[in-house]
Amino acid sequence: MDGKPEGAASGSFANMQPGVYRATVPSIKGDMTVTTLVDEHVIQSISMKAHDTKHILGAVAGSMIPAMVTNQSVEVDAVTGATHTSTALKEGVRACLDQAGATKDDFAADFTTKAVQTGVENWDVAVVGSGAAGLSSAIQLAKRGARVVVLERSGFFGGTTGFSSGGVWTSNTEFNDNVGYNFTPDSLVEHMYNACEVERGTLNEALIRKIAEVSGEVYDEYRFEAGAPWDVHAYTLGDSLKELPVSWAAMKWTTPYENNSGMTLVDSLVRHAQELGVDLRLDSQVTGLVLDEAGEVAGVSVMGRSKIYDINAAKVVLATGGFQRNRKLVEELAPQAAQLVPFTSAGSQGDAIIWGRELGAATTGEGVGGALGLNESFGYVGREGSTAFAANLRVNKEGEAFENILEQTDGAAFGIADGGNAAVEDIEHLVDMGLAVKADSLDALAKQIGIPVAALAASVDAYNQKAAEGGSSIGKAPFYAIPTCYVSYAVLAGLKADENCAILDTEGNAIPNLFGAGEVVLGNLCYNKYPGSGSSIGSGIYEGRIIADRIAEEMGL
Repeated sequence: MDGKPEGAASGSFANMQPGVYRATVPSIKGDMTVTTLVDEHVIQSISMKAHDTKHILGAVAGSMIPAMVTNQSVEVDAVTGATHTSTALKEGVRACLDQAGATKDDFAADFTTKAVQTGVENWDVAVVGSGAAGLSSAIQLAKRGARVVVLERSGFFGGTTGFSSGGVWTSNTEFNDNVGYNFTPDSLVEHMYNACEVERGTLNEALIRKIAEVSGEVYDEYRFEAGAPWDVHAYTLGDSLKELPVSWAAMKWTTPYENNSGMTLVDSLVRHAQELGVDLRLDSQVTGLVLDEAGEVAGVSVMGRSKIYDINAAKVVLATGGFQRNRKLVEELAPQAAQLVPFTSAGSQGDAIIWGRELGAATTGEGVGGALGLNESFGYVGREGSTAFAANLRVNKEGEAFENILEQTDGAAFGIADGGNAAVEDIEHLVDMGLAVKADSLDALAKQIGIPVAALAASVDAYNQKAAEGGSSIGKAPFYAIPTCYVSYAVLAGLKADENCAILDTEGNAIPNLFGAGEVVLGNLCYNKYPGSGSSIGSGIYEGRIIADRIAEEMGL
């Protein structure tokens, strides 16, 4: 092929050797392979393959590759919230072009977008964040006739919901009939107190009861009207008390721990919101709240990809998720999470808390929801992340077995396994990806991972003595070390709210026109302990109905 692709912008023409070129570059979840087809002068096509999260790969491929081919430049807009994947694609394409004989100045014209100041828009409600809580709020408001805009700072929808397995708990539905579990408003309140072990009056009992009251109706509404992919037959008891069965996104069962199953839920809610006329905007970072002359919330300020503008809105719903990516807030509000590795979207910056406290909002809750995981990139899901659970024994950096990983040096550990492990194929997969270490002896393994040889040997001996009573011993070569950590998927500290999710100030008064949903108000429900799988996504989805009912009443919709 010769000449530019149809629709390509004018740009520099290089002198290259025509052909297909491939380059392998590091990305966030291992290597990315980029394939680039060129003729004598221009880029004809680009493709990419990597282990990166599927919806992030889709966002990068869907926006950056067409922009590169159209503009004949590598210097195009990266996908917000997907920095590592975007950078890897650019580096891979550049490496391919180098192989083809292009110079560093070829395909280097700057086609990144520069934002300009524009005017003011008017909407009934502005929803900040596009996870399950934000999307549900927008859907419920649109069904009541409100004009709603959803503002997502990243280049893809879903927030931390997209990194989850999409599960929720509910009541009074076919799912509950099938699995034989149900709850009432009162029993859900009791469950939350029992799970959190806090004094009576600590939790927002009125909000918990409302969530229970609407859960079944909203679950069925999204299942039948939006096509939410929840499984109504299979379940797990995702809480330590074994009382709240979780209806997972069905994809979880066909691809266990698949970190894209939460995106099947997000996709269904996005489609439904679009059908209802909600304006959904990516690359739209809210930079602050707009106040009227009386000092009340009257909208938001937005920095978009191409424009900077304000939105006048009668009501604002904050569904921005947690603050795991904001080190300062972690140290202040959840210091016990300081050693935890965030496994959330890049947008978990605590924006809602920052803006709310500027208006005198009260905070509530403490603690964090977490689990053993592989690292920041894989967490505890997917084939890679879930293999963190496969180890027979876990030791700290000193080579000693332990009970609480958070009390260990750097909050880090190594999972130790041998060639007889049932998950040896998955562990070998980690070794191939450079995520685990393999050695022919325990002594060699200890040296490779930098822990005392004698300490590891003693820990393995102690483990094998217990295993002799009925377990799997560690003794068959080869031996493996899987670096593991504790990852956080939810923080419980957030803004205090009333039974309608209206944000409260330190005097207990509702701040006019300001509401919160999802992780932003999760501390009202569980305060100090995450009560089980499905709690964050489920409560956020049901809060969307509660918020819409209240806003509709206040606005006369």
